[in-house]
Amino acid sequence: MKRLALVGVLAAAACGDTSSNPPLQLNLDRPVDITFACYGGLRITNGGEANPGQPVETTAQPVEACNIRSGPRETAAPVPVPFGQEDLTAMGGAPVIGAAWYAFILQSAPGTVAIAAWGTKPAIAFQNGDVDVLDADRLTPGKNSISVGEDPIAIATDRAGCKAITANAGSCDLSVLDINDALDQVTGVDVQRLVVTNASGVPIRSKPAAMVAEPMTTTIGNSCPAVDGKRVASGLVYVAYPSCNLVAGIDLATGQIVTGVQLDADGDPTIVTGAVSCPDECGDGAAALPGARPTTLDLEQDPRSGSRRLVIGAENSRKLSVIDLDLDSRPSGVTQVIELEDPTGTLGVTALALSPVIGMGGESHDIDDDNAPGGDFQFVYAVATDGTVRVADVLIVNTECDTQVDPRFLRDGSFTARDLSCFSVGVLGTPPRRPGARGPGIELVGDVIPTSVDFVRSRAIEGDTRAEQLPGKLIGTFAIVTALNGATFVVNVDDDDYPDQFDPARPLAVPVPLSLPHGLRDAVVDRGRLATQVVDGETQKLCEFNGPTLSNGGVEGGPRAATSPSRNVAQGAYALEKLTQLPGIRQLRCEGTDSTRAISELSFAAPEDVRDREFPDLRALRIEETWTLTWEGALSVDKRDSAVDGPVVREGMLFVDQSGMHLRDQTRPYCDAGVEPFDVVQMRGCDPALGNSDCPLTYRCYVHPTSQVQGLGACIRENEAERLADACKDFLTSIRRYTVARAESGEVLLMPRRHELRTTPIDGCTDDAQCEALGDYAARTQTTRHPIDDQATVDPHQWVCRADPTRKPRGTGNRRCNMACDISSDCATGTVCAGGNPMTAETKEGLCMEGITPAQSCVNAPQRYELRAGEAFLVAGTRSGYVHSTIADATGACRRDPTAHPLLTGRIPLTAPPCDPTADPISGRLPGGGYEPNPCSTTVSQTDVIPNYQPDTCTLATVPSNLVERQAPAIQFRNRGMNLNIVDPYYPGDNRCIADRGGTLANVPVVFPGYQLTFRQTGGFTPLVVPVSPSMPTKVVRGPTQSIWVIDEGDFLSTSIAQPSTRGKVFRVEVHALGLVNTLE
Repeated sequence: MKRLALVGVLAAAACGDTSSNPPLQLNLDRPVDITFACYGGLRITNGGEANPGQPVETTAQPVEACNIRSGPRETAAPVPVPFGQEDLTAMGGAPVIGAAWYAFILQSAPGTVAIAAWGTKPAIAFQNGDVDVLDADRLTPGKNSISVGEDPIAIATDRAGCKAITANAGSCDLSVLDINDALDQVTGVDVQRLVVTNASGVPIRSKPAAMVAEPMTTTIGNSCPAVDGKRVASGLVYVAYPSCNLVAGIDLATGQIVTGVQLDADGDPTIVTGAVSCPDECGDGAAALPGARPTTLDLEQDPRSGSRRLVIGAENSRKLSVIDLDLDSRPSGVTQVIELEDPTGTLGVTALALSPVIGMGGESHDIDDDNAPGGDFQFVYAVATDGTVRVADVLIVNTECDTQVDPRFLRDGSFTARDLSCFSVGVLGTPPRRPGARGPGIELVGDVIPTSVDFVRSRAIEGDTRAEQLPGKLIGTFAIVTALNGATFVVNVDDDDYPDQFDPARPLAVPVPLSLPHGLRDAVVDRGRLATQVVDGETQKLCEFNGPTLSNGGVEGGPRAATSPSRNVAQGAYALEKLTQLPGIRQLRCEGTDSTRAISELSFAAPEDVRDREFPDLRALRIEETWTLTWEGALSVDKRDSAVDGPVVREGMLFVDQSGMHLRDQTRPYCDAGVEPFDVVQMRGCDPALGNSDCPLTYRCYVHPTSQVQGLGACIRENEAERLADACKDFLTSIRRYTVARAESGEVLLMPRRHELRTTPIDGCTDDAQCEALGDYAARTQTTRHPIDDQATVDPHQWVCRADPTRKPRGTGNRRCNMACDISSDCATGTVCAGGNPMTAETKEGLCMEGITPAQSCVNAPQRYELRAGEAFLVAGTRSGYVHSTIADATGACRRDPTAHPLLTGRIPLTAPPCDPTADPISGRLPGGGYEPNPCSTTVSQTDVIPNYQPDTCTLATVPSNLVERQAPAIQFRNRGMNLNIVDPYYPGDNRCIADRGGTLANVPVVFPGYQLTFRQTGGFTPLVVPVSPSMPTKVVRGPTQSIWVIDEGDFLSTSIAQPSTRGKVFRVEVHALGLVNTLE
């Protein structure tokens, strides 16, 4: 008899069995849903007081009976029992065997229900291995399930707690499983098919997409409902039929539709009677009706107010329907429609959940709804087709809430706890949205796709010795969101263990994104940690400390650069002794008990106000990311093992005509990549070291015999290579670098690019003589000698001051120092002479080009190429890529989106408009509206480590260096998560010794293509995830005692003999201790 299962469950609970043995066989097959039941001894009191003469049954009963038995209690205290179920054996009454919990797990592929069981005890008493899968048929070997129907999609328990109901998409009906029969097989398992009919008795044979049941009764002591001695289902279920735009309220006693909600073409609801009709999808396959298709439902009774509500979402509508229900769970006639933001007109909802009524805000370290400073709210969380979880309040403001408000605007304390609970979308007074947000919904980290959501509540545990504000210590109301990548996220709805407001006096202690409702919960501890230590009660500043790390490689504390930013140069491009002449990230003076030194403004040891300003939005930062600022860097950062924003090297076709060179790419990548006019296209040709593998069949990787460019060949037909050697010589021997004249989504027009002196003044050159002098200066930056010893180093090339149409306009007339020539041997390696006249003796009439316009026959093969930024530092993260606001307009031309947020940029030029002193230092917002330029030029305090020379020499003194503070020119740059300052975009030159800054050069830059600043940012946002590893989590369900149940429908293919492959799992997780997991498989 299956009653033995109950005895076993109760015995295990009494013994505190904590074993967690691996399964000897797999029990689950494509689980998709779960419902819960309570089964055990029940004195039949009909809800009244107990007396010894009343009979006792072993039966299914409302789950409230098990809720009471699972309530919190002292270790030695007796188990709480429901009213009327007290022990009356001393008075001659029959003993009441304790009840146990059961989970009925719906499996879609075989159309069966599996059963799991566990004892009634408080959540804090749970251990791993407390939940067991039972055998539903002991006459058949193995652990068996119960067949219920074809392609079942949902399961629920009826009002009395005695029947489990499934909705079957394969047979367009319902199945009714008797829980008593399933758990006590004396009479065999009873599964009845229930045909759904309309008010006229006509069967409804449409495929259900979702089902919810009315709340179970809380009256304990009644036998299961029966008619003529046969137990029957009770109450209502609501079933979504997308094909007829209907949510039908079905009486489980008869199968008849008695009420419902019909959605019209616009998604608006109308309450209807049972006089409905639907296409016959299980018969003749009739076509679905047009209009909104309801596919997801939730029905909840609020435990505080007792109100009942049904929420409906449609897969092709932005509207959420909220239906108030009466005490019989029928529509009361009051409806709400919440319209979600939908700029594309394509939004739909695939899953949703309705929260209880929540008292928002408060820092009491326990749930205190009645005294919450923010007042009551009730939220719908809806998984939307834009890949976010939308949030709407359906109690107070009755509108969608913007969960992507920019935290930079929530720091002044002007918003109350009530304001913070829900910022209405599109309403005057709602702060601006976080730059780069897809919409108002919650975005999961890594752009993963959410699949389901439900709410859980967790109270403080008496005697809990854990510190406050720990990530895994959940006190309050939280949403649990599963995602397509297998992760299960925790969202703060109302965290009662964390401050509600930002503290300007300690800005790092309460980062705004972590205090806001409706945000992913952070997993990193001690965000407010500073670079200090306490010795003998005294707080001491540290300069060598760059933040705490964990033994597993993780981090604690706030965001920072893991090490000082570094300057990277190619070998021979710049003397290492002179690297400080190049632009860098601002440094500050730090005086600590461990040292006095220069530190980066991005370091952990920086002052708290600086760290707060440099990292103003924690949520916009990945936990760890390497950032590079590369002069004329590549627009894409993909690598072989990562895909971020497109391949670095792409492939297209070149077409040459009278208007120039047209590079066309069928993937139409240019606007998406962020190409702008005057950007650089580097033709990559083929790599001769790889033979002909970079070329099509019948083509060879040809390298011109006079080419001095290493590793750069060209794909030319095998039978034409020698013939084209002379005709294509200039093309084949150049570095093939071109300027973008015009960009469209699928084509860029290229122009040949002149070779420019990198020390050309940023406001333009004045004459040839200046260019010649600056050419010598550029040559000397590559030597290790001091200026006083380096006067003999000169540049052998000739430089002339000319207006340069191949470069971005700057200064008066866009005058640049170009390399002059008569023949190609006058040019730098990889450049060729155009327009030269070998007959002139002293004046060179030509200019050296980095690429020329070739004949079409030279470029008939597909061309490999690289896109690079023109005359700017390209800011890119290994996870974020290059962020930009370039779009394709109606004509296909690439242009910056005029409506884009100014922080959506990833370029830092050497010249920028001045910063506005009235702008907010955190957000850049101006008092009158709008933002200051980004980037913008400014002056900042900079601390240098400079050589300390002996007087009148370039010999280092005994103390080899000093810290010197100065006011330095800088370019201020902001992106979504960081603010930083690039100091010294130009350098005055040195006088006698390296780094003495005694030169007289004005606005002369020394950067060159490929120069790079890099740092590894760590301590960014890390979402708290539930420690389970499903393959394809399709649903999360709040279970008994606020437990979290994750339904995994996916396959797991094991690579270990010790671990079996599975076809789905179910995980139970305890909300108070996320590490406590029971796995059913």
